[in-house]
Amino acid sequence: MDVEEIVALSIALFTVLCFVLVESTELFAVLLLICFAASLQLAGFFIPREAKVVLKSLVYLFLIAFIGIVVRKALEVLR
Repeated sequence: MDVEEIVALSIALFTVLCFVLVESTELFAVLLLICFAASLQLAGFFIPREAKVVLKSLVYLFLIAFIGIVVRKALEVLR
């Protein structure tokens, strides 16, 4: 098995596990952000450049979602 396949399999397994166990959408998005960031840091040296670009794009996308979640929660607290 190639490292890229192992990373994809671990991300898929973590996603399914989180989908089954987590009820909140916000928590699900944050856990996926952590998963993508950890996968990028741990396997970034071993995966090809194309896969790294896709993984970085996913991290940025979920980081934007995380910022939106934090802003919305902060506005809830301030009200």
